[in-house]
Amino acid sequence: MIRILFLGLILTLAACTSVSIQPAPSMEVPAGLNQSQVESAIRQAILESNQRSAWSGGTWAVEKSQSGLMTVGLRVRQHYLQLDISYDEHNVTSRIVGSNNLNQSKNSIHRKALGWQRRLDSYIYRRIAQLKANH
Repeated sequence: MIRILFLGLILTLAACTSVSIQPAPSMEVPAGLNQSQVESAIRQAILESNQRSAWSGGTWAVEKSQSGLMTVGLRVRQHYLQLDISYDEHNVTSRIVGSNNLNQSKNSIHRKALGWQRRLDSYIYRRIAQLKANH
C-alpha cells in the first residue's frame, strides 16, 4: 500500500514539471532600427547570455541563420532546447521548435525550457533597447 502511494506521489510530482507551451510575446523593435541591427543585437544577446549563465552548464549556439530567421540551440547537460527567432525591423519573436530530454509533447514541455526561452528573450530585449538608446 505504501509503495502504491509513493509511486502515485512520484508520478504526480513528475507530471507537475511539464507546462503548456504558450507563444512567447513578440518584442517590438523601436523605430529607426533596421533588420541588420536587430540581428546583431540578437547575436550579442546570445553571447551575453552565455557569459552570464556559464555556471549553469548551458550555452546557446546559432545553428542556422538566414535573413529574418535564426535557429538557436541550448545544451544543458543532457537536455537540449531549440528555438526559432524570427525578426525584422518591427518585431522579434522566439518559438520553441524542438527539444531532447525535456518531455516535450505537442502542447507541453518541461517548465525549465520556458524559463530558458524567457531568459534569452530578456537578453535580446535589453540589447535591442540599448542599441536604440545608443543610436
